[in-house]
Amino acid sequence: MMLAILIISVIVICIFVKGEDSCSCNVNSNLSSCNSCGFILKEEYNYCPNCKEKLKRKCEKCGQMIDVNWRACPYCE
Repeated sequence: MMLAILIISVIVICIFVKGEDSCSCNVNSNLSSCNSCGFILKEEYNYCPNCKEKLKRKCEKCGQMIDVNWRACPYCE
């Protein structure tokens, strides 16, 4: 009887712990990682604080800061 309770307890604990690790929710949705070094970045960063990789540039037409990889500014008309 004790062995059955022990086995069930271990199974329940394994299921609970595995459920926590497999969560696909994104708690920090405003965070990304640097393409150059992998450092965790905040959305408002213009440069990576770890490797100094440029992340944003100023749009030539409107002056808004945009991602360096964007071909067009979404803020311009």
